[in-house]
Amino acid sequence: RALHFPRDPVGEIILIRSDPIRAFRLAEDALNYAYLKDRLRPSAGENFPILLDDLCRGATNATLTPSTRALRSGDPPDRSRFRSSQTLLDDAALWLLWRWYRKDRDENLKQLRDED
Repeated sequence: RALHFPRDPVGEIILIRSDPIRAFRLAEDALNYAYLKDRLRPSAGENFPILLDDLCRGATNATLTPSTRALRSGDPPDRSRFRSSQTLLDDAALWLLWRWYRKDRDENLKQLRDED
């Protein structure tokens, strides 16, 4: 018989390229933080926000979801809005896909205007 042990939530980063053919899901406890060198902290929970800040600083055209902004500011995501980690993940994915759709639509409209 399989036993289910509840575990603490793990931070995740979902990277979706501007052309979302591939997405990358990075789990806080499955990453190698060696690149941090002298900034390296004892736990993944401490290193994860540093990695997130580094990624955001390097991705100048990145679109950040409201849950990512909350994580970066140190505020916990709104618990009443997200009943589980899966609902937070679903919300972030839909938000990012909507942003990609709008960007693609706007670029197509710009091309049509330029052709006229």
